[in-house]
Amino acid sequence: MKVKKLSGVMNVIALMCFMVISGCEQSPEDTPPRSNPERKKILKQIDDTWEELGYSEKPAKYIALSFDDGPSAQTQALMDALAEQKVYATLFLIGSNVDTLPGIVRAIRDAGHEIGNHSQGYASINDLTVGPAK
Repeated sequence: MKVKKLSGVMNVIALMCFMVISGCEQSPEDTPPRSNPERKKILKQIDDTWEELGYSEKPAKYIALSFDDGPSAQTQALMDALAEQKVYATLFLIGSNVDTLPGIVRAIRDAGHEIGNHSQGYASINDLTVGPAK
């Protein structure tokens, strides 16, 4: 049941990302198509970087998915959903969670996903005094 729910969420996220990247958006008929010079500049930089890395063919559209605050009990279901869709992601992990779930961290690595650091612990900055917050 959880995997089906997670898979549905992934499909919605993927559709939303596709709509943003392709320029699809809900807007009134009298609104001109999206034409943002800054967006065009960023896309040009991405294209140039792609070529500098030596890739002869690049995908027409691409996105990066990232997930924060893992690993957790749901991480394996997330990885299964990503594998089913043949999608890779970056998972930003909390050190204290890594300490308790080292096996899932190895599974993330072995599946080919990127791993990022999302701090050792997860303290709310609102609950910290000035010293630890610095």
